[in-house]
Amino acid sequence: MEQGVTDRQSFVLQTIISFLQPFFTITFTKRIIAAILLSTGKQPQHVASILNMGLSTVYKFRKALNSASSAEEITSLFQMKPGCGRKSKAGNAASDIKEEIEHGVYSCLRDIQSMISNKFKIVLSLSATARCLAALEIKRFKAASFPAKANPQLQKTFYDETLHPLMNKAKRGKIHLLFMDGSHFVMGSDFLGYIYGTARRFTHSHSGRQRYNVLGALDYVTKKILTVTNAKYLTATEVITMLNKIAAFYGTGKPIRVVLDNARYQKCEAVTQTLNELQKTFDIDLVFLPSYSPNLNLVERIWRFVKTEIRSKYTSEVDFSTFCTTIDDVIASTTGSSKKHIDSLIGEKVQLYNSLIPVDPHTFVMPREEAA
Repeated sequence: MEQGVTDRQSFVLQTIISFLQPFFTITFTKRIIAAILLSTGKQPQHVASILNMGLSTVYKFRKALNSASSAEEITSLFQMKPGCGRKSKAGNAASDIKEEIEHGVYSCLRDIQSMISNKFKIVLSLSATARCLAALEIKRFKAASFPAKANPQLQKTFYDETLHPLMNKAKRGKIHLLFMDGSHFVMGSDFLGYIYGTARRFTHSHSGRQRYNVLGALDYVTKKILTVTNAKYLTATEVITMLNKIAAFYGTGKPIRVVLDNARYQKCEAVTQTLNELQKTFDIDLVFLPSYSPNLNLVERIWRFVKTEIRSKYTSEVDFSTFCTTIDDVIASTTGSSKKHIDSLIGEKVQLYNSLIPVDPHTFVMPREEAA
């Protein structure tokens, strides 16, 4: 074999190996190429030189390949054992790499690859970096936020002393416990849905800004949701309508407690007067959350569920009436086809922030066992 040809082959094959590294381990890639070269009559020393493999490794692989008598035996030569490849290249520094990532802010794989190279003088491909992270049980999580003005300790106290006891009473059937809040669904590009195909689909945009407002009250135990809706704004009028609806639905059998936030229209004089009138007949009371505590209002999880469901559906009838009906149907499913999923969403566990550990002035991490 002429040297020039060998150089050309080496260049082409090394380029292919580099291209395949994000998809396969380098060991797997080299075995595939080595099998092709050996089966076409290339000598082990040439294969070893072209692929930068150990000569004894190539001889052993050729022997195994030649002795394979079935398709199963041949394919077994390409089955990678756990840990095969270059994952162990960072083995001695693994714990230090993990500590660096835990105490830093890295948003993409290339940043971590660069950090490992600069700080630990270990050069890894992107695929090897990904395998290193997998071995360290490091995953890429979507960043979350919490209100800047929230008081984590006050939230924890409220949960321990007020909210959790109410949850226990509701589960024992002593009271009706509801979580009330409003959500606003704007008809537009955020709810176009998904369609399978070989190309992305497009639809006409909607003229104007049409918004479907839903004030909902979630029953903590049954997961039934009472709603008051309109296409304008949520005001004290809708809150008053909801309180009357709750009282009429649950009656005088058991105390009714409604957990809600501190929106002005929910604490205004008109709402207070309505509550006072209802309290002459019903054992009903409002339980206001600490300020900036949406994480404690479990109906917020329902709104996230509804929005996810709407985003996952597509309808050719994109008029506002259909949009509203679809939302109503998804809400109604919380006690029907989606009940099992909703039961997994709504429980005693709530998201608290009192145990957050600062990573930098603007980023925090929560112990895994405490994340809701």
